[in-house]
Amino acid sequence: MTVLLDVAALTKEFPLPGGRVFRAVEDVAFRLGHGEILGLVGESGSGKTTVGRCLLRLTEPTRGQLVFDGTDLMTLPREALRRMRRRIQMVFQDPFASLNPRLTVGRIVAEPMEIHRLHDGRAARQGKVRALLEEVGLPGDAATRYPHQFSGGQRQRIGIARALAAEPDLIVADEPVSALDVSVQAQVLNLLADLQRRRGLAMLFISHDLEVVRHFCDRIVVMYAGRVMEQGPGSVVVGAPVHPYTRALIAAVPRRDPLQRRLHAPIGGEVPNPMSLPEGCVFHTRCPHVVRACLEARPRLEAVGADHLAACSNPAARIALKDMTDAGD
Repeated sequence: MTVLLDVAALTKEFPLPGGRVFRAVEDVAFRLGHGEILGLVGESGSGKTTVGRCLLRLTEPTRGQLVFDGTDLMTLPREALRRMRRRIQMVFQDPFASLNPRLTVGRIVAEPMEIHRLHDGRAARQGKVRALLEEVGLPGDAATRYPHQFSGGQRQRIGIARALAAEPDLIVADEPVSALDVSVQAQVLNLLADLQRRRGLAMLFISHDLEVVRHFCDRIVVMYAGRVMEQGPGSVVVGAPVHPYTRALIAAVPRRDPLQRRLHAPIGGEVPNPMSLPEGCVFHTRCPHVVRACLEARPRLEAVGADHLAACSNPAARIALKDMTDAGD
C-alpha cells in the first residue's frame, strides 16, 4: 500500500472555564493508502467527526502530525493550506445545513472551481457542473434550481458533486447517509462506492454503523472516547475482533436469529463523562474482561496480527473473544 495520509499522535483539546481542558481526541494514529476506503467507526461522541475536521484543519489540532502525500499539513501556512485543500474535500453529514440556500445548485458546485481556478471560463465551468450533476445521478438542468427544491438524498448528491468539483485525491465523508431515509442510504452508498472506484479516490468514511462500514470499507479504525481501540482490515476487525469494545459494537448490530443475538450479547453500561474520563483504559468501566492492569495504565496500540492493532491490557480477553467468534461461525 502506498500511503497517501499518515496521521500520528493527533490530539485535540478544547479549553474549558476554570483552566480545565476537554480532550476530545488523544493520540489518534492511522494510515490511509491511495485509492483505499478507511472506515472510522464508534459511538456518538467518540471523536470521529473531530478527527475528520482536524484533517482539513477546519478544527485546529492541538498537536500531532498530519502528513498528506509527503507534506505535513500542520506546518503549512494559510495560503499553502488553502491550495492543499483542493486535494482533500469533505462531504458533510447534514445535506440540509451544508448547502447555501441563497445560491443555485450550479453556483454551489462551481464554487470550488472558482476558488481553485479550475476550468477557466464561465462556459467551461457550466459544462463541468452539468457533467458532475449527471455523474451523481441528477439532471444537468438541476444547476438552475435551489437546494430547497430537492430531497435529502438529492441534496447529498449535490454535496458529493461539489466535493468532486475540486478534483480531490481524498474525500472525508462524515456520516454521509445517517441523515437520510433508509431507502435512500443504499443508493448514496452505492454512488460513493462507484465514484471511488472509477476515479481511484481515497476515502475516509466516518460512521457509527459498523454494518455499513464492514461492507463499504477496506480497513476499519474503531474509536471510543477519543482513542483508537482497534484497527485493521475490515474482514479481520469484524470477523475476529480482539478488543471488547469492538465486540460491543458488533453486538449492537440488530440480528433476526435469536441464537446470534445470544452469542453477541451487548455490553452494558454507559459512555463515561468526557470531562472526567477514568484512569487507565477508558473502556474498563464497561468491560467484562477488566483486570488490574486496565485500571493502572492506558494501553497502547500493539500488533495482534498482520496489519491488525489493538489497545487492550488483558491478553486473556483476546482469547475469550476469539473463542466467542469461533462459536458464532
